Amino acid sequence: MNTTPATSLRPSITEVPRHHTKRTAASPADPDEVNADGTAQRSTTKNKSGSQFDPGSGPWKICFDHANKRIGDHIAAWRDEIGNLLIFASLFSSVVATFTVESYHSVQEDPAETTVLLLKSLLALQLNATHPDPNLTIDLDPQAPISATDKRINIYNFLSLILSLIVVMNGILCLQWLREYGRSPQEIPGSRRDQLGISLMRREGMERWHVFTVLSTLSFILLLSLLLFFAALIELLLEIQPIAAFVSAVFVGFATMFILITTLLPSLRSLWTPDSRYFSFSQCPFKSPQAWMAYQVMKAPYIALLHLGHYLSSLKPNPNWRKVSNECKNQLKKLQLYSWLDYDWLVYTHLNRTGAIGVGGGFYWLGIMCIQDRETSEAFYDCIQDTSVQDYLYSALRDKDHRRADITVEAHIWERNNLSVDNDRPGRSIKGPHARDMIVFQTLESLAAKTERGVPSGALLPERVSLFLKISQTHLYKNLDCPQAITLDWENLVSAAPGAITLPTNNVQKDSQTIDSSGKASPSEFSVPKQLNTSTVPDTVPNTEKSKSDTPDPWKACFDHAHKRIGEEITSWKDEIGNSLIFASLFSAVVATFSIESYHNVKQDPAETTVLLLKSLLALQLNATHPDPTLAIDLNPIVPISAADKRINIYNFLSLILSLTVVVGGILCLQWLREYGRNPHEIPGERHDQLSIFLMRRQGMENWHVFTILSALPLLLLLALFLFFAGLIELLLEVEPDAAFAAAVLIGIAVAFTVLATIAPTLHIAFLAVCTFLWYHRSQRSSNDPGMAQLQNWLDYDWFSYGNIEGDDEGKNFYWLGKMCVQDREIAEVFYEGLQDPIIQSHLFRILEKQSARLVDPARRALKAERYNPSSKLVCEVIAAQTLTMLAAEVDRGYMTSILLKQRVDLFISIIGKHRDKDIDCPNAAHSDWERIFSAGKRRQVLDSIFSMLEDSEVGCNLTHLNAVWRIVQRGRPLELDPPLTPPDVHKWKDALSGWITKSDLDESLKDEAEYTLDCIKELLSRLTSQP
Repeated sequence: MNTTPATSLRPSITEVPRHHTKRTAASPADPDEVNADGTAQRSTTKNKSGSQFDPGSGPWKICFDHANKRIGDHIAAWRDEIGNLLIFASLFSSVVATFTVESYHSVQEDPAETTVLLLKSLLALQLNATHPDPNLTIDLDPQAPISATDKRINIYNFLSLILSLIVVMNGILCLQWLREYGRSPQEIPGSRRDQLGISLMRREGMERWHVFTVLSTLSFILLLSLLLFFAALIELLLEIQPIAAFVSAVFVGFATMFILITTLLPSLRSLWTPDSRYFSFSQCPFKSPQAWMAYQVMKAPYIALLHLGHYLSSLKPNPNWRKVSNECKNQLKKLQLYSWLDYDWLVYTHLNRTGAIGVGGGFYWLGIMCIQDRETSEAFYDCIQDTSVQDYLYSALRDKDHRRADITVEAHIWERNNLSVDNDRPGRSIKGPHARDMIVFQTLESLAAKTERGVPSGALLPERVSLFLKISQTHLYKNLDCPQAITLDWENLVSAAPGAITLPTNNVQKDSQTIDSSGKASPSEFSVPKQLNTSTVPDTVPNTEKSKSDTPDPWKACFDHAHKRIGEEITSWKDEIGNSLIFASLFSAVVATFSIESYHNVKQDPAETTVLLLKSLLALQLNATHPDPTLAIDLNPIVPISAADKRINIYNFLSLILSLTVVVGGILCLQWLREYGRNPHEIPGERHDQLSIFLMRRQGMENWHVFTILSALPLLLLLALFLFFAGLIELLLEVEPDAAFAAAVLIGIAVAFTVLATIAPTLHIAFLAVCTFLWYHRSQRSSNDPGMAQLQNWLDYDWFSYGNIEGDDEGKNFYWLGKMCVQDREIAEVFYEGLQDPIIQSHLFRILEKQSARLVDPARRALKAERYNPSSKLVCEVIAAQTLTMLAAEVDRGYMTSILLKQRVDLFISIIGKHRDKDIDCPNAAHSDWERIFSAGKRRQVLDSIFSMLEDSEVGCNLTHLNAVWRIVQRGRPLELDPPLTPPDVHKWKDALSGWITKSDLDESLKDEAEYTLDCIKELLSRLTSQP
């Protein structure tokens, strides 16, 4: 394994590659050599194959394009993230600005509050006239006190607003830097080598000036702004409504703890790497700028302790202390991390050393995707035969398929006891070739079972069969499954050789002489085709199409495939999170407006207090003329707050906090996805190591439930919406019940729709599971479909639903696909190949029954003629022809289309040759299409087929046949035909057409078309007879 530092792998820009020709001393690095006359001459070099190439378009161009691609991908990822942050920061600033203005007013002198104080003084003075108080003092210039809470809230809001605007400002600057960083240097005059040097110089400048660090800190600053705003909200609620403050503090506390935990976990994982597989965890995916800062902070005291331990242990000559010293030195080397890529390499090497599970699940995930594609499946098969991935495969089997993992352990134990192999336990280091073959075979079988879902799969079937035979020749196992495949795959994919199979019988157990109910072949009754010889099964399965030496690097193929899939996965998640961030920001701005209003309703309003004081003053004045000894004057009246106002305030603030919590989670998830999708090409190591690191990241994302967190963000957003709806209904109930009722009806419909849409898949799964159980229980058969309890994601649900789909629905789906495919010439031909499948045609027959009785009648007659054999060639051709006719009618909309015209004409000729039916339409084509697309022989076959029906008095023809005849004949000037027409042929056609018109009872339009066609035939006959 290559562990060379990254710096040693970077050659200088001016370094000359070894395969370049030696340059002159005058210009050692200049690709343009100088001729004798002083003109520049482009030098040529030879590559490994001996061919010459121009340095301007050779290796320098390749390196330049590769660097430009990587830089472009890097810039695109940063632009997307900064764009999302800019949108949220702008909208979040408007939310914070609303609360900032409110908190600013609370720390200023309010004339309304001063008026309240003056009224209180006036009221006290009036009371003093009747009840003198010598200690009464009147302040003629009262000042409303400003509480410390209001000051803190104002500070939090302003800091939050300033930080969010800083993010916007720095984001704009970063976009400008990225634009210039990604600007193509091709506009600069110079060789391709110079342009490559400029690109690399720019990247080094971005690194040295810490531009990427600045980009990474934008999300951290935005998170800090959000936390300050949350603190201001809690302080605000704590002053006026403690219950709302407590509930809000719970939600904010969860969000804060989530941020804190995800910030510290990567640091703890990197600092704690025990050399034990039982105390090891998968790679932690919560990598973010704040987590990197936490690592730098936590690393300092840990390094100090390690240095102290190393120093103290070096003073002791005891060997045990020497071990402690070496361990301290090793730990210090591990802590030399400069980026999250170094962290990935640290965890990867640790998992490799301890044999802990860390990559097996990723390889299993890659295998599920690769095995469904012919090219990538072969590359994946080549990769899993590598001894370095055997431990990964075993760990994946142990997690995904316990039965197959137990068989692997059994093979390892047998090989250890009977053959000369190292005594290692499985999963730690399996070195025996028999156990390795068993792991590869069981992995392929598990992947095939996962992808085929009860339907025999032909994926890697030759390789699986070869491994099965090779393992069985060495030792027979009771639970070793034979690869399942349909008869067509056995014929086409598995080769045969003369001879007979010879299996050892001395290893067969006595209790394995029968085939069990699950369909596993027992060794004693195992049988293979008579022509299949396994006496010379090779160790590795040769590629039937091309030799392995001609194939590209399998690790690169698998890496590219995994990179592509992970990139698509990240892109889809980023799009969803970006949309959630935008909506959450806009929604927060809406909720903030209502929150401010509800906050005013639960806060003591100086205007309402003024009203109460004026009422008290008026009552006191009336008491002077009409004394009332029970009159009580309250100098500090409090306006009562209704319970509805309190509930509205709680709903609004909780909705606002939840929507902003979604934003917090979205920003964190964007940080994690950025590091998840980071290309590990910068890590020194082989392609195998880079692929393993990629898969280790993905398994870390699964093990730490990151995808679950991503899926939970829309749920929190829906909860925020429901709380806001509840606040709206309460608000309207208080002011206008009629409007509240109408709003409640609309909101109830929306909520009911959401609830039904949420539980509908579950109800559908339960219904299908019950129906499947009853059906198979009644028919006494076993189902291979996954049960309801085995559904782990929506992909399993899709397959479960597909297994129970009705034939009509599948036919509709294929017909809908056909309407799209036939409009594209290339895809239409592929669709035509799929149309030949008998299973699809059985579904399309039902579609024909529902769409058109005229089109389905020929299919029924063909089915009857073939004695109700739906898989006969005639029935398949009739259904295909009628389906294409129906699709063409929908596509051309009255015009003549040339889509699949050649295939439709071939079907017409083939069907009429076997089964004459006048309801089989001839494709409607223009004269130019008949001349351009078809040969002379094909046009003659069409005419012969049509007139063969006309010669049969019980068959006849229809309008499409007549249309094809006169378009080819063309009023005596026919298209070229092969064999050419002769007068006897045309005379026979004329008699057949005339007799059909005379004997048949035709409608007006068909009769007119027939007479016009007859005139064309007569003109053709006249032209042929008049020729010498």
